[in-house]
Amino acid sequence: MLALARDLGRKDRERQAYNRLGVACADMQDYEIALEWHQMDLKMCQESGDNIIAHQNIADSYKVVGKLDLARSHYQSAMTIAMETGNKTEQMDIYWKLGDLHREQLHEPQVSHKYYTEMLALARDLGRKDRERQAYNRLGVACADMQDYEIALEWHQMDLKMSQESGDNIIAHQNIADSYKVVGKLDLARSHYQSAMDIAMETGNKTEQMDIYWKLGDLHRKQLHEPQVSHKYYTEMLALARDLGRKDNERLAYNRLGVASDSYKELGELDLARSHYQSAMTIAMETGNKTKQMNIYWKLGDLYREQLHEPQVSHKYYTEMLALARDLGRKDRERLAYNRLGLACGDMQDFEAALEWQQKNLEMTQESGDKTEELTAHISIADSYKELGELDLARSHYQSAMTIAMETGNKTKQMNIYWKLGDLYREQLHEPQVSHKYYTEMLALARDLGRKDRERLAYNRLGLACGDMQDFEAALEWQQKNLEMTQESGDKTEEITVNKNIADSYKALGKLDLARSHYQSAMDIAMETGNKTEQMDIYCKLGDLHRKQLHEPQVSHKYYTEVLH
Repeated sequence: MLALARDLGRKDRERQAYNRLGVACADMQDYEIALEWHQMDLKMCQESGDNIIAHQNIADSYKVVGKLDLARSHYQSAMTIAMETGNKTEQMDIYWKLGDLHREQLHEPQVSHKYYTEMLALARDLGRKDRERQAYNRLGVACADMQDYEIALEWHQMDLKMSQESGDNIIAHQNIADSYKVVGKLDLARSHYQSAMDIAMETGNKTEQMDIYWKLGDLHRKQLHEPQVSHKYYTEMLALARDLGRKDNERLAYNRLGVASDSYKELGELDLARSHYQSAMTIAMETGNKTKQMNIYWKLGDLYREQLHEPQVSHKYYTEMLALARDLGRKDRERLAYNRLGLACGDMQDFEAALEWQQKNLEMTQESGDKTEELTAHISIADSYKELGELDLARSHYQSAMTIAMETGNKTKQMNIYWKLGDLYREQLHEPQVSHKYYTEMLALARDLGRKDRERLAYNRLGLACGDMQDFEAALEWQQKNLEMTQESGDKTEEITVNKNIADSYKALGKLDLARSHYQSAMDIAMETGNKTEQMDIYCKLGDLHRKQLHEPQVSHKYYTEVLH
């Protein structure tokens, strides 16, 4: 088409060919080439004065390649022209696209809500029922992203009402189900998914059936904790994906079947998890799906490292993952394999090897420009240097990670780095005053982020730092705050530790009856939970208390004898 358009001197068709070539390249996921075609389209449009669509196409291409500021800029350029020319239809569509950009890529649902509201107003003004319904859908999704699920439900119900009028209500039922799911009304969620499925089956809509099987699988896996049922739905999804030739959904079904295995892992059913991963691997090998093989090696590696505590086996799987990542040219997975091999080597106490892998990870991360991953790589390298006694290098990499965390506004990472710096200064550098400063920063961020687990940990660390500074009254106050939160959380292992820490503080203050009482509380929990390691440690502490402070060697002898059993 392009060659003939040029030959015939048809500028209108030449421009249209550039547009179509851009769209085709985007469909092939070759977004850089798509961008080039759309830029040629824009150039010709500017000459003719008709460039709203060209700006939008360029924005679409920039969006998918992650150049979000440029995408936003071109959408705004398109909007300016649409407003100047009074083109309300294009304004409506650009509001929709800007809403999606701010919600899906920039993660700013409040901003997207504003754009969707403008889209809705124009849709009503233009009498565009299709866009009005779509605006209801998008407003519902934006409200859900803001965790305002009741309002989200109202928007989706308006969507459903319009869908029922038009006879197209499969999607609306699914959206309502999604909203009911997040507010915990699981029976209603399941009911609406089933309603959507009934319509999809009546109309022979296999694509929607496939998507609903996926959603039902997720519901039964994540909320209802029924991995066997979810596995059945994901299997149906896989069959339809193959039937429809939908490689993307086939891939997703494999993922979900793997995630069902993850659910077994989360439920502690590790043999079943391993079995399902192996079944998935068999299918991936039979079909020659190297990408899926690579991902299953990754998941098997994590299973053996995190749950089964067999880092040697996990190292083998991560090595297979790395080989496939290199073979497939998957730089993202190659980088991840370096990270995982580093973690496995760390678990095997081979910190030199761990350091080498994490340095490879850092090098690739810096090349990719992924700041979050670069931050994580710096932390892993710092951890390895700390274990090797290279404390200045450890501190340097923690500081590099902190710099990136502050530049990117990542408060969660800042909080965790303050924790790690605090531990470095308290445990290795023996500077409890400095560690206290870092733990205080950690506590402030934990409270700001609503992270109760980290707030509790900060109380623990502040108590330990105060103890190291011989300020046992302050140490006691921090550990008592820790105990209160730990009892609320129901974490029995942590409750043992806190009772021991409180006992240590009372012992240092000479309040020996209170010390003995808290050691005994710790022992009671250790016996209830069958924690023999903690029982042994507490017997040792009780023995020391009775021998050194209470001067009762016979009693201490009894406790020390228990340690030997």
